[in-house]
Amino acid sequence: MAHVIATARAADEDHVRGLGADEVIDCLTTDIVAEVSRRYPDGVDAVVNIALPADRLIDVSLVVRRGGRVRNATHPAPEPGTYERAQEHTRGKLIVVRGT
Repeated sequence: MAHVIATARAADEDHVRGLGADEVIDCLTTDIVAEVSRRYPDGVDAVVNIALPADRLIDVSLVVRRGGRVRNATHPAPEPGTYERAQEHTRGKLIVVRGT
């Protein structure tokens, strides 16, 4: 079973917890990377990005412990080279979702 740390606006915390999040970090007022690093100094096993801009992929990958996983499902895809830099200490696959 996964322990889920979600990001959302403070007003949406109850809803996000209702969807299964164990912890919620306010994405509007909190530095997400700094807060996750504070709570989990050894890092987390994985990051699944479904809402942050793709250019934040490098930032959020910094909280993943070596050998962890990064998944990105945002559009547009990160700039060329961004994902490769994020993989310097993680493993992962890039998922690009395009609307019709």
